[in-house]
Amino acid sequence: MKSLNQQIQEIIDTMPFVRESLSEGLINTSALARKIKPLLENANQKTIKDSTIIMSISRLPFSKQQSIQSKIKKVINNFLDFIFGHNRSWSIYFI
Repeated sequence: MKSLNQQIQEIIDTMPFVRESLSEGLINTSALARKIKPLLENANQKTIKDSTIIMSISRLPFSKQQSIQSKIKKVINNFLDFIFGHNRSWSIYFI
């Protein structure tokens, strides 16, 4: 059986924009905990405190996940390298 931390991480991983927003501090973790609480309680067949879920969310390793913004920047730069060649002296910094 998976730990509660692993279950929470899997739920959040299915929502990439939620993960991105969490890493930037834009999401209210209490509201997110209340939203995913029914999923966790159904999976575990027991009641889970909101504070337990909030603490688990706050401990998620966001630094290991590459942000969506940096992925977009990498794709654009690779595309420009393909079109204009690798010898260009500029890059995409506006994103």
